[in-house]
Amino acid sequence: MNTRLRPGNRQTTVDSGGMLERGTSTVDRGTDVTSDMRPVKENRLSRALRRLASSNAELESEELQQQVRDEGAVPIKTCVDREQVALTGTVASVTINPRGGHPALEVELRDGSGSVTLLWLGRRQIPGIDPGRTIKVWGRISCHEGRRLMYNPRYELFCTPHS
Repeated sequence: MNTRLRPGNRQTTVDSGGMLERGTSTVDRGTDVTSDMRPVKENRLSRALRRLASSNAELESEELQQQVRDEGAVPIKTCVDREQVALTGTVASVTINPRGGHPALEVELRDGSGSVTLLWLGRRQIPGIDPGRTIKVWGRISCHEGRRLMYNPRYELFCTPHS
């Protein structure tokens, strides 16, 4: 499917059967310009085959990333130092690490793209924040020794299907 376009414009040809496809468009001068790769809605068969070939971890990661997009949150891997962000993810672990003789609740939050450590200083526990729970947090992210950290974030607990 070729279409006449003004120079610089692109058009992508989409086939409903494929997952990703390149489209070609014709420019007024007669040269071919190939557009960037774009996702295409996959059909049932290709979706089923992909799910069969994927590991459980990949499928869980994909599901978490979809949940992040649905909530309008930022993927953890895109966060940079000192940025104010809203993150959504699943609590992977909860530990108590004393810092300077005072308790500190340390929670690892994962969203399928990465992880961030949430620290609540002066807390031994927060009711409802348990491993496997989905939460949304707001705060300023910082990077220290290659780890993403967020101190005393605001949080919202989400209902889980099994609780």
